[in-house]
Amino acid sequence: MAYGELRPGTWDLWLRLRGESGPRARVARLLDDIVEKAPVLVYPGKRVETGHGPVEAVPCYTADNDLSVTVVAVS
Repeated sequence: MAYGELRPGTWDLWLRLRGESGPRARVARLLDDIVEKAPVLVYPGKRVETGHGPVEAVPCYTADNDLSVTVVAVS
């Protein structure tokens, strides 16, 4: 997705194994000893300009240790 198309919200990340029509798998990390990643693995946000104004995109882990990106409007 191009930055210009980003809209505020939480975006769950999926991997399409064989293109649009193929099976999909949730992007996650399970090969470590961290039981609850959200409070431990914190990543910096990236401010980008979109067609809807500036936003900040911040990678984050869900309660199920899946990877998502939270996008919020900034001024």
